[in-house]
Amino acid sequence: MDRMKFFLIAAFLYSIVFVGIGYAVAHANTVGWDNLSAGWHIIFYMEAILFAVHLMFILFFWKKSNRNQKVLSLGMVLFTYKMAVDPFIFLAMILKDEGISQCYISFFIWLLIIGLVVHVAAMFVWINKLKKLRIRMPGENIQIRHCWHRLFSFSLLS
Repeated sequence: MDRMKFFLIAAFLYSIVFVGIGYAVAHANTVGWDNLSAGWHIIFYMEAILFAVHLMFILFFWKKSNRNQKVLSLGMVLFTYKMAVDPFIFLAMILKDEGISQCYISFFIWLLIIGLVVHVAAMFVWINKLKKLRIRMPGENIQIRHCWHRLFSFSLLS
């Protein structure tokens, strides 16, 4: 559990840096908070809510118990996905500040959508393979452990 807490603290600092710089650029004279669309305001408000939830995960789940470990595991998954999106917000604000965001925003959106679809499809394929492995060989944990290792490795690569 100590590694989970360390990961959540590191992820919180990582998000503060990327979203913080994006927020600072959004408040700069070139872009200006008032010039941003309602969609960007919603994105930054959602980031603020996720920061609050992230901070609650860090502060309130310190006791070692099975329930806390499950909650921290869920938090690790949720905030790992959040960490994947944070640089896109940062880059979008930098490009908006430079005045060239129209050229790249659609690319970022398509990249995120394609990445999400590929990730979800790959997870479904491997989960189905894992289910078939359990049906064929219920007593051989070694084979299942290797399958989980491959599943984890590919999810890191995607």
